[in-house]
Amino acid sequence: MAADDEQERRLDGCVVVVIGAGTPAGRSASRRLASAGATVVAADPDADAAGGTVAEIRDAGGRGAAFVGDVDDDTGADALIEMIAELFPRAHSRSD
Repeated sequence: MAADDEQERRLDGCVVVVIGAGTPAGRSASRRLASAGATVVAADPDADAAGGTVAEIRDAGGRGAAFVGDVDDDTGADALIEMIAELFPRAHSRSD
């Protein structure tokens, strides 16, 4: 594998959550992370926006899942964590 290929896929095996993934900046970040090999959890309170981001990722050959909800409160954040644990049981770290 060439150095450029290694750099491009440096997030293979990682699950990354993008909060606000339906916004222009969030959608762009989601696509870039997916192109680097990450599985992206696109979190947004707007179902169409979250789903649209995941559709773009999948259309480009990436992996992703949508979380629809508000993570500004404990209930939404807990639901997001539960979804990640269910879909990706090997996910085990978090960065703020």
